[in-house]
Amino acid sequence: MEILVALYLTILLIMASGAGLFFQSRLKEHHRSRDSTEAVRMIVLMLVTLAALVLGLLVTSVKADFDNHDDLYRRYGIALIRLDIRLREFGEEANSIRRTLRAYTAMVIRQSWPDETAPSGSYPTQYTALFPGSEETTEITAALRGIDDAIQNLKPTTPYQINIYPLLQKRLSDLEDIRWILVEGPASRISSVFLAALMFWLVIVFFMFGIVAPRNSLIYVSIFLASLSVSSTLYVILDLDTPLTGLIRVSNQPLRDALMHMDQPPSAP
Repeated sequence: MEILVALYLTILLIMASGAGLFFQSRLKEHHRSRDSTEAVRMIVLMLVTLAALVLGLLVTSVKADFDNHDDLYRRYGIALIRLDIRLREFGEEANSIRRTLRAYTAMVIRQSWPDETAPSGSYPTQYTALFPGSEETTEITAALRGIDDAIQNLKPTTPYQINIYPLLQKRLSDLEDIRWILVEGPASRISSVFLAALMFWLVIVFFMFGIVAPRNSLIYVSIFLASLSVSSTLYVILDLDTPLTGLIRVSNQPLRDALMHMDQPPSAP
């Protein structure tokens, strides 16, 4: 989708510049006077400055959101590892919970990165959204709820289990907090109306540039390269705005590292 929008904008900007060049040839002589040309160039400069500020702010904003998303997944992986460690420490009574936790982690990877290699193991591979447009699925929610219920039903008996049980509950709470922050976060922060307005501004800039630009091969090449440059900037913005899809995406390595830790055999006494 991001590539299609960028290509569409490139075509629009080239057509706008071409329309400006065509309109320039139809202007009367007094409209092409030096004073008129300088006035138009001042307006173009003002619009270029506005567009540059908006694009710069957008790049900064979506990059910050992308980095925050990446950090959340790192914390997610750490929370999974720490919960698994506490379950190991609790003893054999928690082995079934650990198996559910591993299946839960594998499901999150499979659902969030469906086009990458699926984790090994036995777990559901088909997911149903809780409601239309939701990032959360029935299967993953059920797995996390099952882990929660099973931990609440654990009965610590030894002094060691009694000591670590509150820590076990705390690790589960940390995991759930991170999961719901990721689920409830908006899929995209750039509205279609704002995107359309931004593209309209850019079209106006290129049209007015075409009105005052000389008609020669260098200008034609410059218009083409400028169109590609602006469109690629918009592509980067849109791609960063969807952290789990596109060419620029958040890595799932923290969750795969968590799976590797879960698959390690118990330490020798």
